[in-house]
Amino acid sequence: DHTWATEYSNDNSYHWYDCYTCDGIKDKVEHTPDETGECSICKQLVGATEGVLYEVSFDGTYAEVIGYEGIAKKVLIADSYNGVPVTGIYSKAFYQNDNIIEVIIPDSVTIIGSSAFNECSYLKKVKIPDSVISIGSYAFYMCSSLTSVEIPDGVTKIKSYAFEYCSSLTSIKIPSGLTEIGKNAFY
Repeated sequence: DHTWATEYSNDNSYHWYDCYTCDGIKDKVEHTPDETGECSICKQLVGATEGVLYEVSFDGTYAEVIGYEGIAKKVLIADSYNGVPVTGIYSKAFYQNDNIIEVIIPDSVTIIGSSAFNECSYLKKVKIPDSVISIGSYAFYMCSSLTSVEIPDGVTKIKSYAFEYCSSLTSIKIPSGLTEIGKNAFY
C-alpha cells in the first residue's frame, strides 16, 4: 500500500506526489505556467519571472537585476542572463513594489544592493541563498509584512538600516561569520 503525500514535490519541469512508504511517485506531469510564471496546478514558480530587468556589466562578465516591471506576486530571479551569471541585485531594483509577496534569489547572487527591496510593504518571504555575502543599507527597509529572515552563513556584512521598520519580523537567524552589523540594521 502507498501513503501518498498531500502536497506536490517538484523540479523545474514537473510536479508529482511522492509515496511516504516507498520510492513511488504518481501523477507526474509538466508544469502549466500562467502569465505570472506560476504553475496553475502546483503553484510552484516555473523558470525566471517575466518582467525582471537585467543589465550586463561593462566588461560582459556578469549581470545584475536593475528593476522589475512584472505583475507576478512571487518572483524568481534568473541565475544567468545573456550567458553570464546574475551576481547582484542593484540598488532600488524592487523599490516600493507593492505587488510582490515572495522573492527567490538564485545561488549566483552575492550582493543585495542598497534599498533593493526598500518599502516593499507586502513582501512576506525572501529566500537569501548561501552565496550572498553582503546585504546593503536599507535593503529591506520598511518591508512591514516580512515575518522571518534566515541570513545564510556566507553573509559577512549587514549594512545600516537593512531591516529597519520591518514591524512583522519575529524571527532572524544570524550567521556566526558576520563581521559587521550597521547602525539600526534591525531597528
